[in-house]
Amino acid sequence: MSINKIIKAIDRYDSFLITSHIGLEGDALGSELALAYLLKKKGKNAVIVNEDGVPQNYMFLEDKRFIKPLYAKIKKPEAVFILDCSDMSRCGKVSGIMPQDAPLVSIDHHISNMCFGDINWVEAKSSSTGEMIYKLYKKMNIPFERKAAICLYTAILTDTGSFRYSATSSYTHQAAAELLKFNIAPDDIYKKVYECNSYSDIIMFKKALDTLTIDDTGKIAWLKMDMDLPDSQSCFDQTDNVMDFARRIKDIRACFLLRRAKNKNEVRVNLRSKGNVDVSKVARFFGGGGHRNASGCTVKGSFAEVESLVFKQVKKAIK
Repeated sequence: MSINKIIKAIDRYDSFLITSHIGLEGDALGSELALAYLLKKKGKNAVIVNEDGVPQNYMFLEDKRFIKPLYAKIKKPEAVFILDCSDMSRCGKVSGIMPQDAPLVSIDHHISNMCFGDINWVEAKSSSTGEMIYKLYKKMNIPFERKAAICLYTAILTDTGSFRYSATSSYTHQAAAELLKFNIAPDDIYKKVYECNSYSDIIMFKKALDTLTIDDTGKIAWLKMDMDLPDSQSCFDQTDNVMDFARRIKDIRACFLLRRAKNKNEVRVNLRSKGNVDVSKVARFFGGGGHRNASGCTVKGSFAEVESLVFKQVKKAIK
């Protein structure tokens, strides 16, 4: 099993760099920290470096003993853990600071994972990377501590859509149940993650909903979000909030959101679907990836050009 190769790597090496994808969120950050705590218990050295800083709504997880800014001076790691990334490009600028002779160890649950690492543990049926790190603790007989339990619960909570998505299994609930034994408050975690909208968040949300469009079949919905709106007080990415409204519409089978990327000549596309509609195929067509019912990609072109291109591929996916 791939998990055994992960354990061998942990036993073999003494120092690790841990990273994840651009656009850091709960599963990525929670998994990184929980892995760092596991490595510490094994007497190993670990440092976490991401391209992006810790989002405001996840500051309660931040541990400055492990999390370092991009380009900070760190000791050369013997190996690199890459979590929750389907391919190397998702690491962003962190890929530029990875030692070329350090083996890459990939742990991921995306069906589109390219198995780019020297060691790969990919479980597409897992609800989250956090669930996989939980499984690693169990396999290695590493006892949980409260801070690791909070990180793993947050990882699982966020990537399952609060235990609503189809990848949520009985094992997912068993993991959450065990983590709750460590005196963590699920209501407090939920409030910190989801109930921290600023006024500018609500304005952005309203403007995105105003763009809601449904095709003639009533099966495809899409929206646009102008990322030039003021968002300095934003505590988290509004993508899932906006798309949840589109996905809730009766008879909608797939939806997508267009957002202006940092590069003005590119558009970030987020895709969601219901049932057996596989939007990961749409994302892969444009060089992206993700899960069957939740994927993303970045496409060059104007909003109008990308809108037309993506709509055609989504239409093919629901046939």
